[in-house]
Amino acid sequence: MSGIGQAMAAVGSYTGKPLSASVGIAGGNSSVSATTASGATNALPGGGERYFICFVDGGTPPYSYDWRRQNGGAKTSLKDSSKYLAYVAWSGMDIGEYSSVTALCRVGDAAGAIVETNVHVIGITRVS
Repeated sequence: MSGIGQAMAAVGSYTGKPLSASVGIAGGNSSVSATTASGATNALPGGGERYFICFVDGGTPPYSYDWRRQNGGAKTSLKDSSKYLAYVAWSGMDIGEYSSVTALCRVGDAAGAIVETNVHVIGITRVS
């Protein structure tokens, strides 16, 4: 996939190949210019989408995903946060206002191993 910025992997170990995970941003640059006061990044005006994506290696499938918002404005949120990706949504932003979402993903596997990724940020600025 093009346009994916990837953070360093977090690693947890158990017998067999260790479970590891990393998080990135897919769908373009991490900065989003919004032209409406609210929306979801999978439906940006003018096209495009912005979401956090988690890459998993090793461990024992199936995997569980738990996206954890670390900080960000009250006007942003994560959607579909129990999947390998989490869309960013926003609401009530004024023209020129900037907000962001910072998140990490906690991944578990069928053998009980758990790892957390490093955090990543998606920023949103309303432009009109």
